Amino acid sequence: MSRALAVFAVALLALLAAPAAALQDRNPGPALDLPAMALMPADLDAEGLDGYAIGVGNLTPWEIEAGFLTQEFGIGGGAMADAFEDAGIDRVFKQFLDLYADPEDPEGELLGTVVSYAYVGADATDAGELFDLMADGAMAIADRTLGAPAVGDAASLTRHRGEDPYTGLEAAWVALHIHAGEDVVGVKVIDYTGGQPDEDVAVDLGEVLVARVAAVREGQGPGLALLALELQWDADVGFPKAYYLQMNGEAIPVAVSTSSLGKYLETGLDNQRRAAFFDRIGTVDVYFSSVGLRGGLVGGNQDYYYEVVLLRFEDEDAAEAYVAGLPDRYAGDQDIEGLTELDSLPDTGDEAVGFAYRKEYGGRTGTWHHAATYIRVGELVARVDVLGVTALGALAERVAAAQARCLADGGCPDPMDAPAELRSDAS
Repeated sequence: MSRALAVFAVALLALLAAPAAALQDRNPGPALDLPAMALMPADLDAEGLDGYAIGVGNLTPWEIEAGFLTQEFGIGGGAMADAFEDAGIDRVFKQFLDLYADPEDPEGELLGTVVSYAYVGADATDAGELFDLMADGAMAIADRTLGAPAVGDAASLTRHRGEDPYTGLEAAWVALHIHAGEDVVGVKVIDYTGGQPDEDVAVDLGEVLVARVAAVREGQGPGLALLALELQWDADVGFPKAYYLQMNGEAIPVAVSTSSLGKYLETGLDNQRRAAFFDRIGTVDVYFSSVGLRGGLVGGNQDYYYEVVLLRFEDEDAAEAYVAGLPDRYAGDQDIEGLTELDSLPDTGDEAVGFAYRKEYGGRTGTWHHAATYIRVGELVARVDVLGVTALGALAERVAAAQARCLADGGCPDPMDAPAELRSDAS
């Protein structure tokens, strides 16, 4: 089973088990820049784990993560869901850093993965109880318990071997779960080659993770995730696959296998070319989010998406120059067809420009229709696109207007209900 299918199966179970009203009540949007909390490839480089790149980042409601842990640890009776809810954890972020035999081959052999997660809570005592439940569950299924390293307020370190719950592949892994104040965070170091991961590396990475979560809690993250408009998740609208492509002027490598990249000027597949592009246009932070529409969790082909790219430039002049150059950039793109400029643009913000076009992606994907709007507010630029196998220009305009308000207001505290036409029963 692929990682995507494993997440899908857990999401489906969580969705079916939760009352519809509860799903609407949960998901008020991230209060903190959760994607900035994750471990990054540079953190692994410092530990001698070279060549890793972002596979995917999942910004999910707690129900899905509670369902995954219930399955992984075999804990029944709703105990895990109760522990998440008691701790005040609303959103969780889990990022996968992957090592492939050939980084350019999306079907290539997966050699290793480092997973980091952050369950950001509101109560230290209840977070401790969630940690205890997870630590007990990990020890119950472990090949070996390695003790309690001095990380955070409490920590559990265990060794495992068998079928990796994320991919279904045979693997060996070290799992580190940490209670740190109001939060529960952790690291898994997974080896798919028959080797044995180093527990000392897992502990070192855990220390980095605890420090980073604390720093983001103090407002030291880029903060772009807080500006991205989200759609209310349910059976028809998926949760965001989201991650940073650049932080503090440093481009972040992304694996091509599960990244959803490759559709835009700003999200090219080649890591070196993308980094050079960011240098040329003068960005310092770049954030990407992709959401499946019309059956994002249950049923339907994933042939419609809502995607956002947020860019923070060195200064307002650089941002203004980039937006001014977009018509020429698109006019010179030989891979797109039917290019027209959008007439209806958001009236919120400093300026906006938009483009409708078609692009052939080949294979089973075929031709997709894009309706991309760029909105600038100061040194920030958002690219908003609703894309799919049919044109959805009018809907893209509504979503772009909402994203423009988020930029102007300095945040998006509440998700937007997806228009009916973006749902699975749309005609």
